[in-house]
Amino acid sequence: VVNGTATAADSNVAGFRVFPNPIREGRATVEFEAGGGHVQVLVFDTTGREVLRPLDRVVPRGKQQLALDLSHLAAGAYYCHVQEGSRVSTRLVAVE
Repeated sequence: VVNGTATAADSNVAGFRVFPNPIREGRATVEFEAGGGHVQVLVFDTTGREVLRPLDRVVPRGKQQLALDLSHLAAGAYYCHVQEGSRVSTRLVAVE
């Protein structure tokens, strides 16, 4: 029976992680499983202001890795956000 509700697994971006975390050298890697569509990777500060948009394009299906250069950001907490269609995931990252 289909009732129209999506599970968390259906609405999250599979395999999404940011490493290392905390980020000590100003560089990190974002990894996720793409479904083969338009993907946005965004970084926000704690006020919700976008500080970086390293990816905003169609990517092929499969495992994706994206290098992040966060060396221009002040030390603190940030949110790394990945969206592909209706699938969305966000991770808190610490820049030291």
